[in-house]
Amino acid sequence: MKEKTGGLSFWFCFFFIFLFALFFFFSFAHISLTAYESLSFPFAEDQAMFHQSFWNLTHNGSLAITTALNNYNNVFGMHFTPILFFLVPIYLLNQSPVSLILISIMSLALSGIFIFLSTHKLADNPWLAGAVVFLYFTYLPLTFLASQGFRYLIIGLFFLSGAVFFYLSKRFWPMFLFLILTCLCREDISLVVIGFSLLALFDKRSARWRYWPAILGLSYFILVVSWIMPNLNGTGGQGGLGFAAYSAFGDTPLKILISMVTNLPLLYQMLIMPHHFIFFSELFSPLYYLPLLSPCWVLLPFAYWLILLLSSVSAHANAQYWYVAPLLPFIFIALAAVLKKILVWGDRRWRLGTLGVSLILVLLMHSAYLGPGGRRLFNGFHARSNHQLERVQKLFDQIPRGASVMTQANYLPYLSSRRVIVLPRPDPATDYLVVDATDFWWPLPKPEIDKFRIEMIVSGRYKLLDELEGISLYKRQEGKE
Repeated sequence: MKEKTGGLSFWFCFFFIFLFALFFFFSFAHISLTAYESLSFPFAEDQAMFHQSFWNLTHNGSLAITTALNNYNNVFGMHFTPILFFLVPIYLLNQSPVSLILISIMSLALSGIFIFLSTHKLADNPWLAGAVVFLYFTYLPLTFLASQGFRYLIIGLFFLSGAVFFYLSKRFWPMFLFLILTCLCREDISLVVIGFSLLALFDKRSARWRYWPAILGLSYFILVVSWIMPNLNGTGGQGGLGFAAYSAFGDTPLKILISMVTNLPLLYQMLIMPHHFIFFSELFSPLYYLPLLSPCWVLLPFAYWLILLLSSVSAHANAQYWYVAPLLPFIFIALAAVLKKILVWGDRRWRLGTLGVSLILVLLMHSAYLGPGGRRLFNGFHARSNHQLERVQKLFDQIPRGASVMTQANYLPYLSSRRVIVLPRPDPATDYLVVDATDFWWPLPKPEIDKFRIEMIVSGRYKLLDELEGISLYKRQEGKE
């Protein structure tokens, strides 16, 4: 007997999933804030760059960034992410990197709600939908995403989850709106949108379902990569995954595309690289490879699969990084589709037995990952801060908002509201130096950086203002050049 949306079973499962989503949010919020307060947040440079772009936008109307370790001076030159304009009202509630971190974790929690609704819409069984979402929230790659701070691809995951739900609900305009918002999250995620047209073709939907998503995704990607980004600070449009990651195929977008189509031996060689098998194992073995039995859903973001698998950057095909975020909704919808097929096999007793055995197998396989993944979720509240930020904040507070600072990457998020942060570009006109006694100038332990720091201090150009627990604050002396 099919469960109807609005029935007691549905609302019971929905309430359980809602509570579990809250638990997921607060657990990983606690983990992230603990790391932030302990001055040990991962990918500190990225978080500083994101926060600086929000700070500059809200205070002086610019998108300038100076925290990146490359020549980008405009955040849209690295990735075209206009969704940030929609996130500004949330950021204004608390102008801190913490706000951006919480936005990402909340996006993951809310995506689980959409996964539940989509799975129930697909399988018409709230109990199955609840089981799938439980696996989703304890899925190891998802727990990695939840602890990596703010990422635009995570915001895109949320909108993709909503688009899938509206597709299954046969509500075109809400789906199309969510697809537009997905494109605004990053230029490369727009390639996922193309797959909705192929799915509509397979499902024999009307013309607008079959053509509009493909037109949107393809035209947006071409426009941004070939025109918008190259005209933003002359980066050649190489932000995001970057054309350099596909140099094995050519040195221009056209050559790369032609080579991918015509050079089949090279294409095959790139696809079967050893770390790709590890990548697939990390994604599918926790789910007993069941999603692969529904290739239509797994392959829906086929273009995005290709840009990950054909890249020469190994991190792109690694389940421990944020690049996998756009794939996760489709993997779990594929899992639900397979379990739905199991439910219609044989008589009721056989169906329930087969489903039970399948779920047990999934959970057993998942338990290998539930160890590290589950502990990250369920033990999140055991994390303890060393309150290092509280101790050094009075040091950072002595640096005016309009000052330029040269510091180490792990301190960047806490200083990113300043007008300029100089790293790793040595500049004698830098107003302040923040020096750690550990001499940890990551990721550039270059002699010229150390030489610059020593010369600036020994020459008397900088005067020691304050020192606390091995962290020294120096100020540039006017007239000493």
